[in-house]
Amino acid sequence: MNKFLEECDSKFRLGISNMDKKNAFARNTHLQPVIENYAPEPIQPYLVEKNDEVVEVVETILISKLIDEYIEETERQKGLREKTIVEYRSVLLMMVEVLGDLPINELSQKHGRLFSSTLEKIPPRRKTDGRYKDKSIKEIVQMDVSNTMDTRTINTLIQRCSSWFNWVIRKGYYEDRNIFHGKTIPSKKGKNVITRQPFDEEQLKLIFGKNYFNKTLNSVSPCRYVFYWVGILGLHHGTRLQETTQLHINDIYPLNKIWVIDINDNTTDKKLKTKNSNRIIPLHQTLIDLGFLEYLKIIEQKGKDRVFHELTLGRDGYTKNPSKFFNDYLRELGIKSATEKYDFHSLRHTCNNALIQKDVNEEHRNDYLGWGQIGMSKKVYGKPFEPSILKKRCSKNISYKVKWNDLKVDWKQILG
Repeated sequence: MNKFLEECDSKFRLGISNMDKKNAFARNTHLQPVIENYAPEPIQPYLVEKNDEVVEVVETILISKLIDEYIEETERQKGLREKTIVEYRSVLLMMVEVLGDLPINELSQKHGRLFSSTLEKIPPRRKTDGRYKDKSIKEIVQMDVSNTMDTRTINTLIQRCSSWFNWVIRKGYYEDRNIFHGKTIPSKKGKNVITRQPFDEEQLKLIFGKNYFNKTLNSVSPCRYVFYWVGILGLHHGTRLQETTQLHINDIYPLNKIWVIDINDNTTDKKLKTKNSNRIIPLHQTLIDLGFLEYLKIIEQKGKDRVFHELTLGRDGYTKNPSKFFNDYLRELGIKSATEKYDFHSLRHTCNNALIQKDVNEEHRNDYLGWGQIGMSKKVYGKPFEPSILKKRCSKNISYKVKWNDLKVDWKQILG
């Protein structure tokens, strides 16, 4: 039959054979749908054909995009405090303002040098100082500011940018050397570093003199009791401001016949700087004499859970209002200035200095102030000193020439 059809097709040119071949092709071929404007995504780096020449097109990613990715990953993996995340983002955005939001592959060592040299011309607290807060970094640099950031602050900012750039390199976004490597400023060539200083005896008399009443208990501030206690607590226990302001009433309790302060982070509103900050220390006798325990009893009866319940939790914990109060108070007294770096943390330095002057050994001071131990025997194998030991070695050696009796009040009469 097939032979007959072939002979007919050949004689009369019917085209039967060609049709049969087309049908066979259709049966054995899987046809793909046509998608309008479709082009498959090339694999990076892109290879583009141009006039028979293959040209490699390198992907460009802006600095700002990598900052967002870095912050997101850092926040997710390290669980840092909100304040720390904000500080990281702030310095990286400062870098963008100085260098521009460039593609990452366009950065070079000259950009690292530019950032470093620019930081040397910027004043501290530029975002809060009325003279600079509405000006760009470029405008501030042109002002030729005399009071610029200290060397330590500049190097901290550079190191944070360097950490970000190391991450960029590890992720494969940049193949050359870290542009911030070697760009920190040597102290001997930079501006003299102004570090926090301990208060001397005359300054302490001025701070905790009779004027202290007017600025704390006699003020109209809803935080007046907070302002009264935090400075006295910090001076006698060397506690950081955040450690002090986040105390709960049940963090102060008797332990083996000694009243103690339990500095911990066992509630969600508390944060500690390091694991060594978690400690139990004796409550200083001066606080007991001033009625601190009576104060706690009264506010607890009023249904309060936190010692300083007037404070609101914010980005920096509960520290915002007390920090501002203490800085303003020190400026008013003429103690704090642009060249004299005093603040609440100076009380911690003062406490440590008081212990040093009484020849208290480092191991006891470290446990009292919440610092890490150095020696192998104590650091690895030893436990923290008991409050009874710290009371004998530390608390009883902390005293100041301040007339504390002048600051005593009747808390029942004041609080009702």
